[in-house]
Formats: sequence, structure tokens, C-alpha cells
Amino acid sequence: MASMNILVLPFSHDYWPVNYDGKPLDTTTQRGKWPVLKLIEGNERTRSITTLDDAAQLTTMYTERAVNFIKKNKNNPFFLYLAHNMPHVPLAVSDKFKNKSGAGLYGDVMEEIDWSVG
Repeated sequence: MASMNILVLPFSHDYWPVNYDGKPLDTTTQRGKWPVLKLIEGNERTRSITTLDDAAQLTTMYTERAVNFIKKNKNNPFFLYLAHNMPHVPLAVSDKFKNKSGAGLYGDVMEEIDWSVG
């Protein structure tokens, strides 16, 4: 069976010191003391997710990685589990889907996920 390094956030992407509007939280509050999100590939921390702009890249990043894996292993049996952080809050969407749905940020996020699954 084919295998690949797992690309994950170690915990829910709403457990970080950033408010849902993208502004950093006061470090004297409980949530403001939470650690910065670290994207982990295999056993290595590869990238920090410190802003909503960083989070906006996750759907595309996960999708591109999954598609590359599928193409590479199309003739082999595999199981691929792709769990997007969106549409869970805090919401973030890449520039290519921002303001495209006509249904606000949530609609834009859903269009990006539809693109990903399609």
C-alpha cells in the first residue's frame, strides 16, 4: 500500500492566539496564551500559521498535496483521508475564491472546498 508523510496541524485551528477577525489576542487572556499553530509534515514542524492569511492557504495546500499523491499512486491501492480545517472557524479563504460566491466568507469557503473535492 502506498504511503506518504502526513501533513497536519497538531490541534484544532481555532486553538491559537488569534481572534476570529484575524487580530492577535491579548496575551493576558487564556486564549492569548495558546501556542502558534505549527504545520507538521511527518515528524517535522515545517511552517507556522500565525495569521488568517496563512490559514487561507491550508485548503489549497492540502488539496494540491492530495492530488499529487493520487496521481503518483493511481495504479496502486491506497486510502487517502483528507480533513479540511475549513469550514470551521476561524474562516479563511484563498485569494482565488475571496468574494466570488456572492454569499459572503462562508460561501467563499464552501466554493473552495467544492473545488478541492471536485
